[in-house]
Amino acid sequence: MITSVNGKSVSPGWLPILVAICCLFHPASLATTDRKPPDHLQNGASIDVDVRKVKKRISPYLRGANVDWPPDGNQVWDSTRNRMDPEVMRLARNQGVTLVRFPGGALVDSYHWHEGIGPVDKRPKQPVVAGGRSVVSLVGIDEILQFCEQIGARALLQVNVTSGSSQEAADLVAYCNQPNNAERRANGHPAPYGVKFFEVGNEQYMAPDPHDKGGALSRLTPVEYARRFVEFAKAMKAVDPTVYVGGIGGKNADNNYLIKDPRWNETLLRQGGHYIDFLSVHNAYAPVVAVGADRSAEDIYKAMLAAPVLIAQNLADLRGDVERFAPADAERIKLAVTEWGPLFHVLPSSRWVDHAKTLGSALYMASTMNAMIQAPTVDFAAYYKLKDEHFLGTIGLRNIPKVSYYAMQMYAKHCGPLLLASTVRSPSYDSLSIGCVAALKNVPCLDVCATTDDAHKHVYFIVVNKSLDSKIEATINLANFHSATRARTWTLTADAIDANNGPDLKDIPFPLSWAKQANAQYSEFENGTPNTVIPLGATIDVAPSFKYIFPARSITALEFDGL
Repeated sequence: MITSVNGKSVSPGWLPILVAICCLFHPASLATTDRKPPDHLQNGASIDVDVRKVKKRISPYLRGANVDWPPDGNQVWDSTRNRMDPEVMRLARNQGVTLVRFPGGALVDSYHWHEGIGPVDKRPKQPVVAGGRSVVSLVGIDEILQFCEQIGARALLQVNVTSGSSQEAADLVAYCNQPNNAERRANGHPAPYGVKFFEVGNEQYMAPDPHDKGGALSRLTPVEYARRFVEFAKAMKAVDPTVYVGGIGGKNADNNYLIKDPRWNETLLRQGGHYIDFLSVHNAYAPVVAVGADRSAEDIYKAMLAAPVLIAQNLADLRGDVERFAPADAERIKLAVTEWGPLFHVLPSSRWVDHAKTLGSALYMASTMNAMIQAPTVDFAAYYKLKDEHFLGTIGLRNIPKVSYYAMQMYAKHCGPLLLASTVRSPSYDSLSIGCVAALKNVPCLDVCATTDDAHKHVYFIVVNKSLDSKIEATINLANFHSATRARTWTLTADAIDANNGPDLKDIPFPLSWAKQANAQYSEFENGTPNTVIPLGATIDVAPSFKYIFPARSITALEFDGL
């Protein structure tokens, strides 16, 4: 995963590299207090839903997660017992992960899948990044695909488009999908894996990084990438015509400048549109605090929670590119957001780096999920990443679920397959330009996803209240749905936007150290312990029209059963 701030590259994929190429950041401490926040009450909001007005069927592959290969698949592999960690598998299954992207972001640029199969003691070492240290791939193709089988997920496999070849990619398809593949059979899996989703490369569209002396972050011109993509896609589909192949694209917007050539999408879509099944983008990170930023935590979180509005617009603009530059194939080509999530900073010296674990980050993930669900043609998404030894992921280093884990779980448990049209009237707020998030006015505080099942017997809401200090009373109107008099609710909230489920940062070698983290007003950052912030259930009385109060800084799931 790569991003930028105000046109300058920032690379949060691997911490050791980042430490070497970035400068230090020490903003001033923010004032804290032990007092509980005085939540205000705003009313006048409304949510109107007609159960007969279905907008689309929601793809089941929006609840995806990334897993990097080195050295042990971000600790999904238990090297002491030489097996997948059963607790990580349990957590992934319970979260409802439906898609696993592997081998992991820009790390694919130096990854050769054939060196990660067979007996572990016979696997050669391969570089984590070009010119970097080399390690044995403990989690290779067989391990990750069996992990997917165990948790009930599909795989999205990246192929190496920079230092790899189209033949290597075609051989991977054959290994995964051909009946009676001798090599796969010899490695203990006679039956085909049936992998359907492949992605060619990662972020080849970015400008060369002047700090990247070893060539770790591979870049290509749009013409060269388009040429290679077509070559790879043809070779892969020749082996298995049923596979879906994704190309790498994206669109610059506001403060976020990832794409080095503004004609990237046009070139790729015009030359390769016939072979593209989905266009993969990485446009959903926030807020990426700029070096030297001294804004308050409240301003930063407000900007972060405004970002999904920009993401929704960017996805619409991307859709326009597909229709403009590949009109003959536009209806078939889908969008994929294959790396996304909360990101504050990338250095141990930053007082924001560990804020990706907070309640505010969970609200951001839920609101971004709503944006992707509402987008007409987003069929795949994978947050970065399932588990991480540093500061990303929804599962902590010690297998403790972060708050964002529960936010994602809500979409597995309380979201139907059909998206319903909804009309929302809500209080709003203005946000500042911070990091990669541009300033916005009139950001709605309530963000609503309303769904139903195929039989229209159940209606589900997931509602994000982005207000940091106001409960919001909303009138909920359900048209053409004869609901029961009771409904179930699950609420994820806390007394502070920086509340979390405890520390889990890995010790890092001297002279590096993790900075003391910045605190929000009424901070709970230092008070986090396992299960501090988890969904709490209740039942409520309902009618075709009724009032409900959504707590400040909360995610609420409501489930209505029809008569």
